[in-house]
This record gives sequence, structure tokens and C-alpha cells, in this order.
Amino acid sequence: MKFCLYTSTPGLERFSKSERFGIWRSTHKRLMLEDADYRRRVRRSMWRLIWAAIAFTIAASFFLFAIRGRAAITLNLVGLGVLSVGYTIYNTMASFRMQEFMNERVGRALQ
Repeated sequence: MKFCLYTSTPGLERFSKSERFGIWRSTHKRLMLEDADYRRRVRRSMWRLIWAAIAFTIAASFFLFAIRGRAAITLNLVGLGVLSVGYTIYNTMASFRMQEFMNERVGRALQ
């Protein structure tokens, strides 16, 4: 997995360090207004993250409230641990993939 931040946007190195975030942000805003494909893909990625958070909350509440008994305490802790690790991995990978896509498109718009 490649850790992608806005600073790794191609073409952004031409600007001074103090201007880079402002230029990236203004280009992103312009693409959100003008490019329907960019806007659709960014919004879809954001909705996936929101639905993953909702699914995590529902599953976590199941492990916390639905399973009762002495033996269930271990199952609850293991289930919550696995669920939390899985959610964290998914959230991190999806966010970096979205940032990589945005950097690619912003870099193309800067050139």
C-alpha cells in the first residue's frame, strides 16, 4: 500500500511550500464544481466510508448488547477486536486510495 498525502501530487512541487495546500485545495474545489466524474467518484468514496462506519456501529452494538452470558464476554471482546481492526484497515486503505485518485486528477489539472 502506498501512503499518499496531498504533498505527493505531481506538479505541486513547482510551488512554494507555503502555497501548496492552498493550490491543491482550490484545484480540488474547481474539479468538484466542473468535473462530474471526479465529483461522482469522490462522493461515492465518501459514502462508502460513511456506510462502513454505520455497519461497524451496528455490528459493534450487536457484540456489546445482543450476546449475553459468561462465555459470551470472551466472544464479545474477540469480536469487537476483530471488527475494530478490520474497520481500521478498511478505512485507512479506502482513504489512501481516494487521496491517490484525487492527487492524480489534481496533478493532471495543474499541468
